[in-house]
This record gives sequence, structure tokens and C-alpha cells, in this order.
Amino acid sequence: MPGISEANFLNDNIELTSASLISSDGSHVDIRYQVADLSIKENIFTQSMSASLVILDGIGLIDKFPIVGEEFFSLRFRTPGSGNVFVTKLFAVYSISDRKKSDDKLEMYTLNMVSIESMIDTLTTVDRNYVGLRYDEIAKKVFEDFILNSDLKGGLNVKDRYIDLARFKKKISVDQSSGLHSLTTVGDTPFKIIKKCADLAQSIDYPDSDFIFYEDRDGFNFIAISSLLEAEPLKRIGVNPPVEVVYAMGDQGIEESRQKGKFRYDLIRQFEFNNSPDTIKSSHTGMYGNKIHAFDPILKKRNTITNNYLNIQRDKKIPSFKTLDSNNLVSEKSIHSNDTGASHSQYYINNIFDKNYEEVEYMKNRIAQNNDRHLFHHDDSYKSKGRTAMKFSLLNNYTLTIAVGGNSNLVVGNIVNVELPLSSDLEEDKLQPYSHLFGNKKSNKFLITGLTHNFIGTAGRYFTYLTLAKDSYFNDINTKYVGKI
Repeated sequence: MPGISEANFLNDNIELTSASLISSDGSHVDIRYQVADLSIKENIFTQSMSASLVILDGIGLIDKFPIVGEEFFSLRFRTPGSGNVFVTKLFAVYSISDRKKSDDKLEMYTLNMVSIESMIDTLTTVDRNYVGLRYDEIAKKVFEDFILNSDLKGGLNVKDRYIDLARFKKKISVDQSSGLHSLTTVGDTPFKIIKKCADLAQSIDYPDSDFIFYEDRDGFNFIAISSLLEAEPLKRIGVNPPVEVVYAMGDQGIEESRQKGKFRYDLIRQFEFNNSPDTIKSSHTGMYGNKIHAFDPILKKRNTITNNYLNIQRDKKIPSFKTLDSNNLVSEKSIHSNDTGASHSQYYINNIFDKNYEEVEYMKNRIAQNNDRHLFHHDDSYKSKGRTAMKFSLLNNYTLTIAVGGNSNLVVGNIVNVELPLSSDLEEDKLQPYSHLFGNKKSNKFLITGLTHNFIGTAGRYFTYLTLAKDSYFNDINTKYVGKI
């Protein structure tokens, strides 16, 4: 790829203001110039950020400091020209790997790290009853009580004396969910409870139960994927009027002088397809169709819901999926168009009654909030589980990874535009040179599901790797076309 081998490429595109290792006795050491390779990862399907740091050690730091896997790593950096947008993070070192000697006086090793909130999570259990709350309220309360306001009992309280942990801890942002519920937790970690709430929560704005819990550069999020898909594409900072960020594959006819300027950071330097259509796999994951079986042990009844992807998209009475583009991933004449869910079934023990049990004649005064708070607040999340399976399968149907110039403004959950050239040398395709399925300049949106900041100190390179998902097509696959959109 052009520019990828240039040792000085993007050398001026990172402002690393802090990279400090903090030992268990409170000692600090600046290791900015010992950083051989630093990778910081975000993912909307992962509860917290992680990082790996390769240290080029020529001063015996690992033995003299010493580094034993109990350290903290404080980091602060930004992309010049990004305004005051810094990535500031405190990681907890949990392991040392790949230690090897380069020569008698030099060695390299990797520090593997997780968010400090993740480390607190592993040392914390929750034994609580939550009664008559929305799932987003339970998630926020668990996070604030046991992560954000943790007294760090159990081994971390000593470190609190020399690290202002409150300054590094991130807050949680939540989308409101529907209904009041009750939840009892015994011995579960905070993140496990919040993830359970995300699995059960139903949005008040969308018919799908597609909540996710994850950490990005700015904080933790308890949010519906559908709301991410409806967001506008990312805008460029410092440009008036605002314009959308567009990542281009190849030089796209851009003159060399512009490539050397700010535009070079918008060029795709590496490209790789990850997931492409796999109909057998998609069938097993419930994308085309699925069955949801709910068993009610109180009423001794069963309810089965059959979901079909195209029926949901066609039926105006059924809310269709929120997607990046409006066209389906399944053609009308496909063998999968009438999928009845035979290859994907889920079973739940659930209340299948639309109301609370006390409204059933023979249950009056037997099941009420004062004697059984868990059964009183009924949970019918099973109704949307089939749509949830489809939504997550759609996001895994087409994914790709691109490498672009390092950019601290990007976070997972952003929508970005990506221009992919059509692999064709035909004359009729030269007027429409962009991928027909992924879109042209009118619509080429992708969702960032994963992000890795990678700074290679030994080569002076800083790239941001984006994992992108496309859950729909720009073109209608039922329409015949030849080189035209």
C-alpha cells in the first residue's frame, strides 16, 4: 500500500503527553522513549478497553523497577489538530509476555493491560436486590455503586493513596429502557450484571432488544445499537461548514500535493475483508429466520414466536430494522426468503402473560409485589429475542478492517463514510467507479464496531485500525443492473 513502508509517515501525527508506569510502591517512571509498540483497543461487543505495550528496555527497568504485573500505566495522547480531544486512560497491568533478549544490554517484553474499571470489576461481587426499576437504572446503579464509587476494598485501597483513581475513572451513559423489573444478584461481578441487563433490556424507542454495554475513549455506554445506526456520519473537526469524514481506497485521483497535506490522513493505507456472506452460518445464527420458545412455569403454558427476516422488512405493520441503508441482505427469490427458523431456536423460562400474575383470577393475592417482587414485575423480553439474533447476525454479515492515519477523534460506535473502488476495468463502470453493494458518494456509511490505535515507536508510525460493519446494501439485489445505480 502507498506510504505504509515510509518510516517517517505520520511521525508528526501523535502528541504523546504522558506514558508513565506506576509501580506497587508508588514509584513513577516516564517510558515514552521506551515504547516500541503500543496498541489500544475499543470494541462495542467488549465491556472494557484493553491495551498491549511493547517496551524496548536498555536500562534494566523490568528488574530494577521492578515490573511484576501489578503496575498501572497512565496514558494521554491526541492527534495534533484534533482540538482538545485527548485519549486519557489508566490501565492496570495484569501480565508480562514475550520477554526476550535482543543482546546482552537490551531486551523486549510486552505488558498486557485492561482498564482500571475492569480490574476493579474482577475484585468485586454484588449481592443486592433491585426492585421495580428499569434495566438501564439497574445498570447505572450497579456501575456507580460498585465501579465509580468503589472504596476499593480487597487490595487496591493502598494504591489509592498515590493514584487519584477518581480522576481516571469513567462515567456511564445510558439509554432509557422500557418497563419496571426486579433483579437479584448473588456473587456476580458488576460487569456481568450490567451485561445481563443489556441482554434483557428493551428500548422505548426501538422494537429491538439490542442493547450493548461497552467502553470507548470517553466512557462506558449502555446503549441500543439501533440508536448508533441512526446517527449521522462523523464530521471533520475544525472545518466550516462541517463536512463528513470520507475514507478513500487508493488515491482516488487526488493530486500528490494534497496527499502530502491533511488529506493524507483520510487515505486507506491497508484494507482487508473479514466476514463475507456465509448463508449456512447466517442460517444457524438466525439471520434469515428463527423460533423463540417461552415456557411459563406458573401458568403451565408455552408461547412460540416465529421470525422471518423478509416478513419483518415487508410488513408495514411490523417495525422494520434500523439499518445503515434501506435495502435487504436477502433476495425475494432466495431459498432463505421463507425461512421458518428451523435451524435457530432459543428457549426461555419467562412470563408469557401480558400483565402481572395478580391479574389472573386464581393468582389474586397470591403473587403480588409484597410477597414475590420478582414475579410481580413481569419480563417479556423473549418477544424481541428473535429480532436481536437477526440484528447481531446482520452486523457480522459483511465486515472489513481498514488502516488510516492515526486519529484520536474516532471512537467505536461512530458512523463513517468509506469509498471502495469497484474491481472492474470495464468502460461502462468508469462513470460509477464505486462498489455497487457498499454505495457511492450518496451513501457509503459503515459502523465502527472495533478500533485499535497502534503507535510503533521504533518506526515512527501511528495508525488507527477500524473494524467496520455493513448491515444492509446500498443497491437492491432484486434489481437487475449493468454498471448503473
